[in-house]
Amino acid sequence: MMLEAKNLKYTYKGSQNIDFPDVELKQGESLLILGKSGSGKTTLLNMLSGLLKPESGTISIDGKDIIAFSQKEMDQFRGKNIGLIFQKPHLLGPLSVKENLQVAPFFAKVQGESPTGILKELDIEDKANSKVRTLSEGEAQRVSISRALMNKPKLILADEPTSSLDDENAERVINLLKDQAKRIGAGLIIVTHDQRIKNQVSKFIEVKKNESV
Repeated sequence: MMLEAKNLKYTYKGSQNIDFPDVELKQGESLLILGKSGSGKTTLLNMLSGLLKPESGTISIDGKDIIAFSQKEMDQFRGKNIGLIFQKPHLLGPLSVKENLQVAPFFAKVQGESPTGILKELDIEDKANSKVRTLSEGEAQRVSISRALMNKPKLILADEPTSSLDDENAERVINLLKDQAKRIGAGLIIVTHDQRIKNQVSKFIEVKKNESV
């Protein structure tokens, strides 16, 4: 099993415990984490990526107990093994598209993929030298996906990638994520409240606030 998360609990200040469903993901498998706004699904994503530590439970990625890592160890592990795609692209405005992609392997101290190759795969190679502030919303999202793939991660985590998209573009983005995950042999987890995606990813779990599920 490439990812295993069991018995996770978390409490935000002033609220009740959230008990999360167990997560199991094999290499190359895709999974949806569904839940209404405020249910805690992004909290779960943040725990799986090592950005947030649970109050209890275990998380293992590629056989490594990530909860036991120090902050520095987690940052290094994340950089080499986890591709994060946030709801809103966190791109560096002063840099070009190509330079934004090159940042990922630079900080992770790995070779990384060819930026030109990835941009071509995502059909935005003509934007390689463009400043990110000149991009459309859809183009910026593709750059965000491209950057998440640069280090050939074992796990791709996407937070609400279709929340502002119409049906056609939502389907396109999910197919893009699935195709790219398959290309590099990565596991894919998509966190969303978008029920449309259930037609494209058959395996899913649901997060419900203040309930054990």
